[in-house]
Formats: sequence, structure tokens, C-alpha cells
Amino acid sequence: GRFVHRDANVEKQAMGRAAGSAQWASGCVISDKYKFAYIHILKSGGSATKEFLKKSLCGEDDIDCKRVDPRVVRPIVCKEIPTKHPDYFTFSFVRNPFSRMYSMYSMMDGFPRQKGGHVVIDTVSFSKFVMTEPNKRIAFTKMNSAHYWAQTDFIFSKNSCPSFDFLGRVDQFDQDMRTILEHLNATEMIDYL
Repeated sequence: GRFVHRDANVEKQAMGRAAGSAQWASGCVISDKYKFAYIHILKSGGSATKEFLKKSLCGEDDIDCKRVDPRVVRPIVCKEIPTKHPDYFTFSFVRNPFSRMYSMYSMMDGFPRQKGGHVVIDTVSFSKFVMTEPNKRIAFTKMNSAHYWAQTDFIFSKNSCPSFDFLGRVDQFDQDMRTILEHLNATEMIDYL
């Protein structure tokens, strides 16, 4: 992973496109206690990252963090992070684009198209899926089209400025998350890696 160097006069800007609602599934995550925000890039380890954050901050028996003060950790609408929490340490994880594409393809089965109330079984080869323009892949599945956005759309502003302070890699999650937690002085969370 890499830290972003930002000159003192350059502020974080809003993401170019922000997906997700204030829900655990697709939303981003914030902690007022540790002053961090996690940007969930769809199909880039977001579910696993949020499971780690919930388990390490809420305990293994509170899977939706309902018994924990919301200032410890909670889901947030992603586009609110740079404007409402500009001083929070913001991080995200990216995934190998080929692995991410295959994950999108594999996820299609869980979101089949329906026609007249019946599931449409349309066998789409992986090569056809890859070669189809992202905005036209919706013909294969009812999965939200935000899953097809480029990873950069989630973490860079319209002016190509990063909206994050640290960018980790899914394939080295434990190492990069350890770096993040040490930076945040949240070392008690390391035991959950």
C-alpha cells in the first residue's frame, strides 16, 4: 500500500462518482473514535474489509454493530466523507483488475435478469462479458451498474485528485491493514487480522 503525499494547501476533494448508501452492504465506513473513513470500492474486498472492521470494533457477537456507540464505527454515505470529515484519515483497497472483472462475472448468477416474472437464463461467456461495454453489461444481470465502474471512479475526484490518504491492495490486505492500524494508533485491532 501507499500513503498519499498532499501539500498542505491541497484539500481532499469529493470522489468523482460515489456509490453506496449509509448501509453496511454498499456504503463506506467511518469511525469518530479513530478518526478514519473507509471508502468501499465495489468488488474490491469491501465486504471482507467491513467484516474485519465490524469484528475488531464491535466484537464477534455484534455483527451489525447495533450494541456499540455509533461514534466507534458506522456505515456512511460515501460522498459525505470529504465534505463532512475532511480531517479524517481516509483509506481504501484496490484489487487486481483481472481478478475484479472475474468477481463481477461470477456475481452475475446472484442477480439474474427477469422477464415476465421468470428468471432469464442467458449463458454469457466470460470473454463476452469482458468485451461488452460496462454500461451495456446491465443486459446480463440486474446487479447495480456501479459494480462496473473503474476503481479510480470511487477514489479520485473529477479533477483526478485522490480522495484518500492511503491506498492498500487486496492481495496484501493483512500487511496494508496493519500499516493503517499502526498509523491510526489502533493497534488493539491488529489481533483480529
